[in-house]
Amino acid sequence: MNLSIKSPHAVAVQRERGSAATAPAVTAAFDRAFKWSKEVHALNGNNSDVKLTGKIDPKTLPGTAGKMFADVTKNKNYDTLNAYQLSLAGQKVFAIMGSNGKPPSDTGLALFAHTGKQLAFKDVMGLNQWQFDAKGNARNMALGAGLPGAPRVVPPKPLTPAAKALTAAFDKKYPFNEDNDTWPIPDSAQFKGTVPHNTDMSHMADSSRYDYSTVYKLNIGGKSVFAVNGVADAINDIALFTSSGKRIAFNGGDWTP
Repeated sequence: MNLSIKSPHAVAVQRERGSAATAPAVTAAFDRAFKWSKEVHALNGNNSDVKLTGKIDPKTLPGTAGKMFADVTKNKNYDTLNAYQLSLAGQKVFAIMGSNGKPPSDTGLALFAHTGKQLAFKDVMGLNQWQFDAKGNARNMALGAGLPGAPRVVPPKPLTPAAKALTAAFDKKYPFNEDNDTWPIPDSAQFKGTVPHNTDMSHMADSSRYDYSTVYKLNIGGKSVFAVNGVADAINDIALFTSSGKRIAFNGGDWTP
């Protein structure tokens, strides 16, 4: 007969693990604590009641919560983004809430366990339902990226030193104008010739992603390169190419290979 005696520490750890509240229990506690969470909020309505207490420094967010806050901040998904610490269902819970407009007309809300693992997501002015996986519209939401089934984001490879130098020279010569969302490339630089067929450059120039594309021939840092600027609704991309049509770098917000 084998008897095992657990140390007080082991018993305490077991109790702590066993007492963790489920995600539905945490969201139910949230709904009780913040009455607005169960109410319908119109996109163009007075949504000034949508607010949280317990704001914290986002740098203290652990795990997935901290990485998500950094990514959403970098990508500018929301005009306003804040982190919070709450006590729900007897647990320490972190929350990230992002919104656009004042009062907010678009609000995303994510809840996380004390470890930083994501528990749930809610599109407050949209479905207004707690989602615990990425089967719903959470799949396409920046604040739903930590749920099971969410697309795995693979970080882009860094630019080569030569490409990095070239894009830096391009940015210096043609600094992006935030006011009119354009690069100040003169019309006189438009390329009037034939784009090399079946190349990276021709694929972008002919892409159905854009309503229209403009091809330029430029001298950047003493080097002759081509640039393609593709534009559509809420899209303004530019890429640099060699004379043979091979892509050097692409910018859809940041320069990547």
